[in-house]
Amino acid sequence: MTDDLLGAAHALAAQLAAAGIRPRPVAGRRERMADGSEWLDTVRGKRSAIAQAALRSAARIVDCIEAALLLPAGAALRFERTAHADALADPQFLALRHVYFAERRISTALLERGPGRAGPTALGRGLLAVLTRGSEGLSGQRRLAASVAQGARLLAAGRVARASDIDALAVHGLDWSRLTGGPFFEARQQGLGPLVERMQFWGEEDPVFNTPSLLRAAIETDDDIDAALRRGRSEVVRTG
Repeated sequence: MTDDLLGAAHALAAQLAAAGIRPRPVAGRRERMADGSEWLDTVRGKRSAIAQAALRSAARIVDCIEAALLLPAGAALRFERTAHADALADPQFLALRHVYFAERRISTALLERGPGRAGPTALGRGLLAVLTRGSEGLSGQRRLAASVAQGARLLAAGRVARASDIDALAVHGLDWSRLTGGPFFEARQQGLGPLVERMQFWGEEDPVFNTPSLLRAAIETDDDIDAALRRGRSEVVRTG
């Protein structure tokens, strides 16, 4: 993965031009469209196959393929842009996108990545043991709150670099649904304020719910745990 996508695209274009390979707009290529009914039958089959799937974006991808088959190129592209804009407002899409980038940012010392699979390393499993401490047997909001509290303690102690590291580990090591984005992403989507209020009440029963100061600070930074962490570290540097 490169941080400079535009630069990489320019470099590839220059490489292709130097090799004499010219642009070939796909909008004008219809040589494999002799039997349109076969393509439409395939689209209908795919739509039927995913009708009960939890992944909403899969249906929109099929819609875009159908639009590319039936509409003029310009109209099909506008349809795709509209579908993408709709996806950006879909919490499920945002969660999947978050996990995708979290998997690529996390250190390989915590998460091993191989062809078609990923899993926590020994160090990652050790962090997960801390993350789940106190949340055994819990479900729903209590499990979320306990995981976020323990994750905030790991962040404050410097044992992980960012909140998304916790999310990636939870998805791959705790079977946390990637459709929710992991505990920190899910908590931010719901709002940290209400969750912290519930934690204050539950903390009277179980100390795992005692609210770490990092979570309180995050409420002041638009529920951004990493921003609160950076601000806390910069204040330590200024006063140190």
